[in-house]
Formats: sequence, structure tokens, C-alpha cells
Amino acid sequence: ARLAGLPRHLRHLTDAAATIGEPIDPDVLTRMLDIGPWELADHLDDLMARRILVSRRGAVRFAHDLLAEVIYESLPSAKRQLLHERAARALSSAYALNLDGVSGQIAAHFEAAAKDQEAIPHHERAAEAARRAHAHQMAIHHYRRLRTLLPQEQQVPLLLRLGELLSYGTTAGAEEIYREALQMAMLQGDGRA
Repeated sequence: ARLAGLPRHLRHLTDAAATIGEPIDPDVLTRMLDIGPWELADHLDDLMARRILVSRRGAVRFAHDLLAEVIYESLPSAKRQLLHERAARALSSAYALNLDGVSGQIAAHFEAAAKDQEAIPHHERAAEAARRAHAHQMAIHHYRRLRTLLPQEQQVPLLLRLGELLSYGTTAGAEEIYREALQMAMLQGDGRA
């Protein structure tokens, strides 16, 4: 009921915010919607007055998690893809000096926008940043996503890094990955195998 009759400019903002996820980053929203910070502040105030958004501990959030989910699920496919692409580009721009912390989000947004090739370098960056931080499960997640995106002939170095990370846990998983890397390298005639 709260969303019914929302002016178009406010609906655009809620659609973008639901696509970005929480906490809602005003800088990313201004870039996604191509509006100025004062205009955004007015829109956010209006949405807070309507109890669609709230401010908790200095962060803007949806009043209820279900509200964000309903908004996101109601988006037509083409609009959802466009919003994910705009979110990826807005995050890239807003965090240009510190992409490591948001590369995973950028990659996920590009994938949701069906821009898999643009997701690849962000998954690579996120995997390496997680690896350096010893966040092995996060690095494994990004390497596994890369396995689905990269052509097979580019996967040997990826499999070696994935095998290394898996070896910190169960060696069975690492052995399987190393065997696959060796097999690919031999098929490709890679002298390193």
C-alpha cells in the first residue's frame, strides 16, 4: 500500500535502492540515477516521511526487508538488468580509488545485468583481494564464478590458485582441481604441465 501511488521519481529511487541492496549508499544512488546530492536528499526525506525508508545508525535502509524484496521482485527483467548495470558502473565510479572492497558486488551486478565479460576482471580482483586477506572461502567463491565465465583455455592458472586455496581445507577437493588443471594444460600443450 505504501508503494501505490508513489510519484515516478520516487519509484525510480526505490527501484535503484532495492537493486543496490543495503545499506543504501547515497553516492552510488546519485550516480545510478544521474541526479545531484541535494535532489537525492529531498527524495530520501520524502521516502522517510512515507515510512518506506528509515535512517538507522547513520545508514539509510528500507523500513522492512520485505519491502525491498517486493520492490526488487516486481521489477521487469529488462529494467532489472539495466539497474544492475547502472549499479555496477556507479560502484566502479564511486569507489574508483578502492575497488578491492566492492569488486565482488560489481561483478555480481554485471552478471545480473548479463554482462559476464565485464564481470570477469571484477571477480578476479575480488578473488585476489580475498586471497590476500586470507578470506579463503570468499576467494574460492569468486574463483568458482570465474570458472563458469572464462573459456576453458584460460582456466589453468585459475585452477592452480583455486587448488591452492582448497588445499588449506580438504585435500581431496584440491587434488581434483589440480588433476583438472594438469589435464587442461596437457590438452593445450602448455609447457608448464
